[in-house]
Amino acid sequence: MNRSSYYKVGRIPFDSKVEACIFSQKVNKPIEWVYDAKEVFDKYDWSVEPLFSLDYYYDKRAREIREKYDYVAITYSGGADSHNMLLSFIRQDLLVDEILVAHISELSDKRAQALGDSSDPTNIVAEHRLNVIPKLRDLRGKLPNTKFTVVDMSDRVLDFVSTKREEDWIYDYKDVSPIWNVTRDWFHIPEFKNTLDSGKRVALVMGSEKPRMAIVDGSVYTMFTDTALLMGTPDSFKHQYTNVVAEYFYWDKTTVDMLCKQAHEIKRQLELNPSLQRLWDKNLLGDSYNDVYRTYHERMMIPWIYTTWDNGFQAVKSKGGTWTSEYDSLWWKDSVDSKQVEIFNRGLKYLEEQANHLILYKDGVPQRLRTFMIQYKIGSIAQR
Repeated sequence: MNRSSYYKVGRIPFDSKVEACIFSQKVNKPIEWVYDAKEVFDKYDWSVEPLFSLDYYYDKRAREIREKYDYVAITYSGGADSHNMLLSFIRQDLLVDEILVAHISELSDKRAQALGDSSDPTNIVAEHRLNVIPKLRDLRGKLPNTKFTVVDMSDRVLDFVSTKREEDWIYDYKDVSPIWNVTRDWFHIPEFKNTLDSGKRVALVMGSEKPRMAIVDGSVYTMFTDTALLMGTPDSFKHQYTNVVAEYFYWDKTTVDMLCKQAHEIKRQLELNPSLQRLWDKNLLGDSYNDVYRTYHERMMIPWIYTTWDNGFQAVKSKGGTWTSEYDSLWWKDSVDSKQVEIFNRGLKYLEEQANHLILYKDGVPQRLRTFMIQYKIGSIAQR
């Protein structure tokens, strides 16, 4: 396995969360998430704020990645996370070999045009037209030696659940995430496969992830989840290559100073704005924490932790899960036949039957596979 995290049932390791959950239920043994950064995180003093600026730590991470690999490919969505990490390479004149951009314009243009510049969660399909294309025009001038690969993944989405398949399609992916994440499957793109076939050590750099923060009983915690590492990343897809590594720019065992600095900056902002603290109070939010994180936290944190954001268009992220995502329930089903929808739903039903003890339910409706989490205390929240 060539991953920063995996799962164990007893002594048996699994690359695939899906297979681990199904096996766990079959043998009636618990499942464990193994995250290689945990050993470093556990020994770190999260209560002490690192000395230098966040941009210092972002630049340090960019240099570390560049020095480690023969070929650096950045997956770029135009969002705050990927834009910030790319600019950390640019401002240091570090070579970026390739920028990978996925979109689904053929599949989604009608819906995107109908919604205009609405921030409705389902309008994430408009981000390519309203945000990414303008940014790419500017970036091409700043990166003359960089290869730009812009791919319409519409066919990949439509092939995801073929009418020739049955419910076993769930085994093709290590985590059953919303269909939107299929657009990040670079391993079926011939040009990228050629790069991997060259034998170069390749970094596929992902903008994962913004901090997960919460206030619990008057103390601030930062949290790390397996779901954030799986969604829309190469680790979600099965492939045969051993010379490519998914480098999570923000969440890594070498970035603990950066992560701690981010957490202290967010804590400081919450202390300066006490009226916002209720939106981070997990005791008050209960099961709605994930919804609030997607709706409020992600947007509010951007100017607190990134000096590089230009207020480009971004839709509100989905609040749903594997079974209930706004994306899956709306945009892609407009373009497939009823047989494909049936097969998709049958696969989810099969997973529910095979791993129901590891599925989160809300009002009797399955939402997502259980999220595994580790958390660290930053300190007590100052009260005004």
